[in-house]
Amino acid sequence: MDPDRVAFLGVSASLLELAGWPKPGNVHRTADFPGTRFEHFMVGAASLFPFLRKAALGDNHFGSLTLGHVRLSYSVQTGGNTHLGTAMALLPLAHAAGKAQAIGDFTDLASLGSAATESLRTAGPEESARLYEAIRISMNREALGKYEGGDVPDVNDPRAEEKLKEEGLSVFDVLRASSGWDMVAAEVTSGYPISLEGSRIYLSYEDPNAACVNTFLRILVDHGDTFIARAAGRGEDIREKVADGMKKMAWVREEAAEALELGGLSTDEGRRAVQELDAKMRSLEWSPGSVADLVASSIFMALLIGKKI
Repeated sequence: MDPDRVAFLGVSASLLELAGWPKPGNVHRTADFPGTRFEHFMVGAASLFPFLRKAALGDNHFGSLTLGHVRLSYSVQTGGNTHLGTAMALLPLAHAAGKAQAIGDFTDLASLGSAATESLRTAGPEESARLYEAIRISMNREALGKYEGGDVPDVNDPRAEEKLKEEGLSVFDVLRASSGWDMVAAEVTSGYPISLEGSRIYLSYEDPNAACVNTFLRILVDHGDTFIARAAGRGEDIREKVADGMKKMAWVREEAAEALELGGLSTDEGRRAVQELDAKMRSLEWSPGSVADLVASSIFMALLIGKKI
């Protein structure tokens, strides 16, 4: 598949995810965060293009591509991390899509997800080290928490790069080890099951905004959000922190389910419920960033098989 088209569709998916409103707790077209604006996310999405294109051309250096995206984004915008998780989700998909001769080759999206996951195994320890660097730049130590006594080194371990090389840990290895507390890592190392379901939901709507927000709500209800959990949870160890945070955000999932039962953005009642949840989450500064990343990958899959807006 043409690499320019793959990259264009990846950026389009990221922008469509960003534009969806009101995605409860997230920056969207009518709401900013203190210090991070809608415009920062627009620039972050645009900065994905050259790296998605490289992946579609066959570049499997996923750590370096992610780091390159982060650096390019930060060279223009001052709003901090906008698309780290999205880059991690979309780059392997772009790599897999680039190997197809035409869109029709991946009408079975499960094969696309499987191919994307397999591509992570080919990115070795050097790429794992670059991915660690991208994560350190994008997220502060408190948000990351600590990870000790596990299968991979802590991202803030000063000897992390050396340990990654000594143990021969691929990008797949480090993300697989992270899957217990990071839903994007779990997604990309397991064949993209959430994105597959998300793409089906997205494809079922004609209105692109309702498609985006209702897909967002469904993923939030079914899976929670590990980005919120890291922010809301207590505990020094990242596993304890996320487990505690997921318990604290149970009410968010319940209210999102109620909004969906009312029709989500497809009905006036559902829209009001979504807006109320958005206001509550915004007051707590709880942003479901990981869900947003998987909405972007869901939309990317839909666009790859021919969805038109």
